[in-house]
Amino acid sequence: MILIYEDDFYKNLFPLTYLHPVFELRVGLFSPLERILKFYPSSALTLLVREELEEVMRERYPNLNVIAQKREVSDLIKETSLFLSGRALLLEKIPPEGDDSLFLSQDGDLIGFRIKKGKASLPLKAEKVRAFSFKNLWDLIPLNEKLLPLDFPKGKIEGLLDKGVIILGDRKKLFVGKGAKVFPGNVLNLEKGFIYIDEGAEIFPFSYLEGPCYIGKGTKVFGAKIRQFANIGEECRIGGEIESSILMAFVNKYHEGFLGHSYIGEWVNLGAGTNNSDLKNNYTTVKIQIGRKRIDTGQLKLGCFIGDHVKTAIGTRIPAGAVIGIFANIVAEGFCPKSLPNFYWREGQRWEMEKAIATARGMMARRGKELTKGEESLIRYYAQLKG
Repeated sequence: MILIYEDDFYKNLFPLTYLHPVFELRVGLFSPLERILKFYPSSALTLLVREELEEVMRERYPNLNVIAQKREVSDLIKETSLFLSGRALLLEKIPPEGDDSLFLSQDGDLIGFRIKKGKASLPLKAEKVRAFSFKNLWDLIPLNEKLLPLDFPKGKIEGLLDKGVIILGDRKKLFVGKGAKVFPGNVLNLEKGFIYIDEGAEIFPFSYLEGPCYIGKGTKVFGAKIRQFANIGEECRIGGEIESSILMAFVNKYHEGFLGHSYIGEWVNLGAGTNNSDLKNNYTTVKIQIGRKRIDTGQLKLGCFIGDHVKTAIGTRIPAGAVIGIFANIVAEGFCPKSLPNFYWREGQRWEMEKAIATARGMMARRGKELTKGEESLIRYYAQLKG
């Protein structure tokens, strides 16, 4: 039996983990859950999630067993069980059977344990495995730079690659999926790494793509500059310039503007001319404001972290290290605040819950999606909380 759990570090990953468990956060080409499913395709998996996520997880993963982590799970352990952290980015399979053990990532972080029914044999031996893990928001971007090159498949051209496309470097590092189209007038630079254009994606003139980078399924790129380590999810609309950033699914960044060293949640709309800073003028490390805590990340280049369903007005300027909560609406002169709470509307005002939900429905309908009952319940849960 394999069980995937969240620990208290999920709180360090707000706002990305308000509407998602940690195992849905994509780093490299895959989320932690996708990596686990790849290594254990025929195993019975159980997702242990926060109580508020239980309903939406049952909707998203009908073929998996979903249990609220608050409930007692000891009755489930009728055989040797492998518990894997939702923060674990596995690079190898950990055997589900064997002695009671603790499993540590490359940097010594606890990412799982294996026990038999009943009490574990103490003390448990600890084994290091080929895996990375993340504990904080600022871990995600450097990990993406490590994993993205490791995750790429062999190059293959299955879609349309027009003769008018300029290719620099080794064509064997290019993957164009089925139904994808790369139109003439584009430049693909493979000199520093792979470029992966997934199924159904379209690259319109006059775009520049520099590997390693990933363009997700059904995403459309409009005359953009896609630089190294850009990791763009499915069904996004992309313009402007993106560097070393992760975009989850259904992000709309159609217009000009720079995005660098950032992580963007689902259903975010970045208005025309939205730019973020990822480097301070004095070349000192970037600090993040989380609640009342000001934390030095130790990183010289770090952008912003934006939760699901955020909207920015035209000309929005986002400072380095900004953390923006879910359903925030940003209209600001000069730089926007470095920390914004969930459902922020104006200073001292919150976005009214019913209007926020109506806006979410409208945006999702434009992509042929519907807000599910579980998703709506989860949004209402957080809308009723402060912060």
